[in-house]
Amino acid sequence: MRMLLVLAVCLCVSSFGIAYAQEEKPAAVSPEAAPLPQAGKAAPEELQTQWQYIEVTGIDSAKNAVSGKYIDYDTDAEKEIAILVDKDTVFENAKSLAEIKVQDTAGVDYVVTPEGKNLAKNISVERSEIASPAPATETRPQEPVAAAPPQDAPQPAQTSGSAQ
Repeated sequence: MRMLLVLAVCLCVSSFGIAYAQEEKPAAVSPEAAPLPQAGKAAPEELQTQWQYIEVTGIDSAKNAVSGKYIDYDTDAEKEIAILVDKDTVFENAKSLAEIKVQDTAGVDYVVTPEGKNLAKNISVERSEIASPAPATETRPQEPVAAAPPQDAPQPAQTSGSAQ
């Protein structure tokens, strides 16, 4: 009897696992239902924000562009990237493109435009600890040090710990 009960419980548990493991297929979307991108504007799906950590190799103020090198982790190769800056680009640790220097490192959020250009949305410049001024250290007033008694001064009598 017990064996039958254990077998029934195992059968129920395994059938629930199979039922939950099945994937639902997404509903088919008809071409008429999908919104079409307007002429001259890219669909939001095409302009997904990408991120890259770069070492700045050049600044072109005339073109409002920054170039840099980065490591492509898929191929372990060093690659170059050119990123355009516009009036909507947000800067962190720098006020503008003019404050970014060659050999600075930066995290860049950007989108690839329909023309194939990289347009920066956010540039976060990493400032090294060496370049920044040292933080002020806390100074405490020194406490006066008690002077040692002279060698020939009488020492106070020590009492033993037991009383009589």
